[in-house]
Amino acid sequence: MLQDSVEPTICPSPKLGIQIPIRDDWDNINNTICQNGIIWFTDGSKIRDKAGADVFQAEIYAILACGMGILKTAPKRRTIQICTDSQAALMAIESSKVKSRLVLDCKKILNDLASCNRVILTWVPGHSGVPGNEEADRLARLGSIGYPIGPKPILGVPI
Repeated sequence: MLQDSVEPTICPSPKLGIQIPIRDDWDNINNTICQNGIIWFTDGSKIRDKAGADVFQAEIYAILACGMGILKTAPKRRTIQICTDSQAALMAIESSKVKSRLVLDCKKILNDLASCNRVILTWVPGHSGVPGNEEADRLARLGSIGYPIGPKPILGVPI
């Protein structure tokens, strides 16, 4: 069976900034969102067992997919901000000790992106009216309604 766990690995944190602003900072979105950058909002969602992953994996995979999508456009010397409502995902990406293959893959993609760009991962409070996050949440819920195609688990058994 596919597993997500790897031997505990020391993996330097990506060369990026991680911001966890207080909830009140989001009252003025201009204080927390880069004004001249590439801005993406992510969300991982799960309804019962339909996602083929646990919620943490869905959140990490959302950040990974975002990073891969941005890399395809080959930006150079840009500010890229990826917003997520998962503090657990941000802490896992920031940690130097990794036990998840998915987190390792995510850190590699983010490092590739940060090699020629300024990358900022930002926590956004969920369900608090932040427009980009509300849209990401809506799309994630929509995506979690159907059943995944293919064998389960989709992302490997969580550790």
